[in-house]
Amino acid sequence: MIAVDVVAVMGGDGTLREGVSGMAARPEPDRRPIIVFPCGTGNNFARDLGHKTIDDVFAATCKIVDEVLA
Repeated sequence: MIAVDVVAVMGGDGTLREGVSGMAARPEPDRRPIIVFPCGTGNNFARDLGHKTIDDVFAATCKIVDEVLA
């Protein structure tokens, strides 16, 4: 994983939990930031962030990417 800068997780709450758990289990030097694309069925994580639809999720993601690249 040394050549990887970031890990993207796309799915629901369970997928996010697996991604975070997997990354947390790695040795500290091998951990990477996680980008989350919440688009599961229950989607509690997305709702907690105020996103009600997949369009809300991707609009917020694009906004963040634009800010990072600016």
